[in-house]
This record gives sequence, structure tokens and C-alpha cells, in this order.
Amino acid sequence: MKNKGLILVLLILVIIITAMVSVLFVVNREDRQSEPIEKNFDEFFYVATEDSDAILYDKKLKSAAVYYNLITGKSISKSDLKSAYKNKNELYKDYIKNYNEYSIEAVRDSLDLIARREFDCFFYSALTEEQQSTVDDILYSIQKLADSYYGEDKVYAFDLSYDQQLELYNLYLDSSYMLDEIRMKKSEDKNRMLVDCPTYYPEYVNLSEDVILRHFEGRKRDDKITFNEDDLEIDAFYYNLISESDVTVEDLENAYYERNELCYNFLCYEQNCCSEIENTLWNISFKEGQAVSFAEGKDTFPKLDKKGKREIEKIYLREQEIVADYYRDRRVMLYALSEAQKDEVYKAYVDPDYQMDSSVMGDRDLYSRNPKYVKHGVITYINGNNIVVENQHNEGIKEYEGKYYDLSGLKEGDYVEMVFDDKLDSIGFASHKYDGIQFIKIEVQEK
Repeated sequence: MKNKGLILVLLILVIIITAMVSVLFVVNREDRQSEPIEKNFDEFFYVATEDSDAILYDKKLKSAAVYYNLITGKSISKSDLKSAYKNKNELYKDYIKNYNEYSIEAVRDSLDLIARREFDCFFYSALTEEQQSTVDDILYSIQKLADSYYGEDKVYAFDLSYDQQLELYNLYLDSSYMLDEIRMKKSEDKNRMLVDCPTYYPEYVNLSEDVILRHFEGRKRDDKITFNEDDLEIDAFYYNLISESDVTVEDLENAYYERNELCYNFLCYEQNCCSEIENTLWNISFKEGQAVSFAEGKDTFPKLDKKGKREIEKIYLREQEIVADYYRDRRVMLYALSEAQKDEVYKAYVDPDYQMDSSVMGDRDLYSRNPKYVKHGVITYINGNNIVVENQHNEGIKEYEGKYYDLSGLKEGDYVEMVFDDKLDSIGFASHKYDGIQFIKIEVQEK
């Protein structure tokens, strides 16, 4: 009987504590809602801060101007956005109202897609201003073709798959080109995820001279510096991938001597996937018939001339487009696939009509294989694509902070269900907070 009495007392205490926590949660939430958090829009204008991806911010602002023009029908420039940020004028307000980080990323991908086919370059941002204007105009023309094809169903070209965008690009090049109706079929599936920016280590600027030289694949012997240009070629290509640049081995060698901005950007950005990329380039060399075996491909790629290497790297970028289309997720990288999956991707590169083997490629929603968190809570903050949701937890209030591609229709105070990947390697968390989340779904729920 004593044990039963003790259990009853403990149960009552738990109920009381839970009720108190609930009350505190509601009171705290109401207090926060009565004092709106001042919102900062620097992120919308890609203002560089000490911990920002400064190497990309100006490039992103150019894409943001093109995005704004596409959805409003207006014609502004990157300079106009900079001026709007400074003067807080009507454009400033309208740009904030229309801002969508996910769509701006998609526009930049579309510009890259065109740039690779119009010019001998890897990324749009590496072009001259005149060349960029040419690419801008082509994308505007492609949007008009999309408007004509889809009619009243408004479809933005940047929301289409790369394959569909290339169909419209072919029509742009040749007005008699017949669009493939099967390829052009409208789909609700969109590439809605953001690629994580590489980690930036500003302290690497102060590395010792010997370490910096090794980072540039260099060796010093008898006061003479030599570079391993085969390894530096891979480093340059990886740097281009993460920075949307088009630097060469020669650019990096000069950067080492000049200690310019490129030198310190190259030093400070994490480069931890070079071996996988190198392996993939060897694989492509083998498939392109420049080696009789994969083992020989390992030796063949470094021996190619500059033009030969660049052609292999262009194939890599095209295959990355195919991968993003298949999985509908920019985060899935070609270099991370298995050899069997890379074989399937190469077949699709050679023959656009080839249907990749799903038993080899796996789930089209690659990330669906990861466990999912399904949580409920109240929205306490929305700004652009940024959102904070709080819920009651056994240990108190838990915060979930991250981004979602479409927050229209949601407002602060809404009770929602949220779903996100259980990928703790990419999500920062403390006892009271998860941050850096890319939400898969957020929907309003009845309490």
C-alpha cells in the first residue's frame, strides 16, 4: 500500500510539473509574440559578414536581380539592388516582398546551364558582364517560350528540370524545333533543396609558409618552388565547383605568389572531396575511350592536354545536371554515387532517351531513406525563407530553426507539423535548439 501511495504522489507531481511547463510555454510564447522580433534583411541582399560565404555573395546578388526581373517583368540590375539596400526605397520593399532564396538558387542554376552551352565556361558568374547580359536575355527568351507552351498555367523556367530547360533552349536556338511533349509534361516535383556552402576557415590565412605551399600542391627544393600540376588541376576543379568560378592551374600558381584574394579564398574554404572528384574524372576518362581500363584512366587523365581535361570536366558538370534531375535534389553529388550508379548516369549522358535503372539508382527521393523527424510546434519567427518553430519538450521549450522553400500562407503563431531529415552530421543542435535545418514539409495543423 505504501508503494501504491508513493506512486500516486509521484504521478500527481509529474502532472503538476507538466502543467506548469505548459503554462510557462504559452506565457513565454505570448510574451514573445507581443514583442515582435526586429527583422534583418541583410541576408536577402547577400551582405557580406565575417561568417558569410563572401566569395559567393556578389554572384548571388546578380542572380537575384535576374530572378526579380523574371517574376515581376521589370528590368533591374545588380547595381539597382545595391542602391535599394542603401537607400531603402520602393524597390527595396518590393524586392523583400518577392524574395525567395530557393528560387534565386534555381535561377543561378539556369544561368549556369545556358552559360555552359553558349560559352566555354563552367559557371555564369565567371563570364564577363557582356556575356552575362547575353545569357540573361536568353533566359528571358526561354521564359517567354515557357509561357507560350504552358499557357495560363504559370510555370517559371527555373522551376523546370534541367532536361526541360534544355528542350526550351533548343527551341530558342531553332524555332522549328519540336518540343518533346513527354519531357515537357508539367510536374509538381521541383528541385527545392539548397546546397550547403563549404565551411570557411578564416584562421587558415595565418598558416605557416610550408603549410600554405603544401596546400597549393607545391614543394620547395634548392630555393626553387615546383607545383604538382596534376593534383592542382583537381584542386582547381573542386574549387570551381564550390565557388562557381572558372580558375585554372595557372591562376592558382599566380595566386600563391601574389597572395591575392583568390589565394586566401582557396586556402580558407574546406576541400575534403577532391579524391572522390578525381576518381570520378578518371572514371569518365575511361568511359570516353581515352583509356582501355579504369586503372589506366587513373594515369590517362593527368596526361591529357588542357583541352582534353576541360572536356572531361564539362562532361562531369553535365552528368551532375542529370543526377540533380533524377533525384530532384541539388545536394546529391555525382562524386558520391557508387560506380554502378555513375555507369548509369554516363549512359544517360550519351543517350538522352536512356532510362536509368531504378534498381541501381535507388529511390528517386534519395534522402527518403534517411529517418525523418516529425515534430509539432508554434511558429515564432518568419523572415523570407527562414523560420523558427517552438514546441513543448520534456526538458522545456525546444526550438527548430531553418529554411523552407515556401512559407506563403504561414504566419507567426500558427501551430504546424514539420518534417525534416534526421541528418545530425549537417544539423547543429543543443539541448534546447536545432538549427541549420532544411525542412521537407511544414503544414498548419489543428491544435
